[in-house]
Amino acid sequence: MPQLSREHTRLDFARGGQVYASDVRRRIANLHQILADIDFALAAEIEKLKLRKGDSERVPALIETLREMHQQRREPFVRRLAELSMDLDGWEQRQQLARCLLDHSL
Repeated sequence: MPQLSREHTRLDFARGGQVYASDVRRRIANLHQILADIDFALAAEIEKLKLRKGDSERVPALIETLREMHQQRREPFVRRLAELSMDLDGWEQRQQLARCLLDHSL
């Protein structure tokens, strides 16, 4: 079976420059880690509030504020993750087509 060279594993972005699929996958994994860290930080802060003495009537409002801040903090990372995933999905579809064309050209 023909092998696609590294040359064929390039993603060409409209923003300029060439990026390899493995780099995009690494960026996606990094974004997942950042999001997990953000989620963990929220859970830790909520736990601290729940264990705090006094002001128990304010805790639900404080938790809601934390959740709103959490969403705002996550949003740019989620947006970038979606962009990279779409770029990678499109690239993978082009790779499947290239493999099919290579297979049929033999």
